Amino acid sequence: MRMAARLYSIGFLGSGKMATAMARGLISAGLVRPEDITASATSDTSLNLQRMKGHGVRVTSDNSEVVRRSSVVWIATKPHTVAPVLREISPVVRRDQLFVSVAAGTTLNSLAKNLPEGTKVVRCMPNTPVVVRSGVTVYSRNGTVNGEDKELVEHMLGSVGLGMEMPEHYMDIITGLTGCGPSYMYVMVDALADGGVYAGIPK
Repeated sequence: MRMAARLYSIGFLGSGKMATAMARGLISAGLVRPEDITASATSDTSLNLQRMKGHGVRVTSDNSEVVRRSSVVWIATKPHTVAPVLREISPVVRRDQLFVSVAAGTTLNSLAKNLPEGTKVVRCMPNTPVVVRSGVTVYSRNGTVNGEDKELVEHMLGSVGLGMEMPEHYMDIITGLTGCGPSYMYVMVDALADGGVYAGIPK
């Protein structure tokens, strides 16, 4: 399958909950083998990095190693560390690579200005149900992302739930809806359960 072949190597700059969720989702979908994923964190002893190791993912504390090994690089660091990390790895970025950011509130322009000119960049915000391949993700892309790259992004996101392209000015609004919305549903379900207990049903 052509798309699966392009997904031979995936990198994660950062190994937090979202990176781990996406890695698990892509592995579960059969798009990539664990050994073809490389993830980085600031310390080899970080809890998140240990979780990545537990899934069979190659781990490192060297961000540049992640980029050198990967055809698709997911930017999954904390938003305030995105710029310095991108400046750090910029010398080893290749023109054929695709960068996909899940850093909340980080615009396409701010990503592109810290990478070599012409770098292909996508901004998206998955939610944690990607772990069970039921996530909802809206994405936006810069002008250098072509139709084949768009197909690749949709293949990745579609394998872990629902993926849809929208103009970037909707991104912050949709992030709040898809990221925080499920929490409100859980609060409602919990309140219904408490109501049942209050009415006399055993917990």
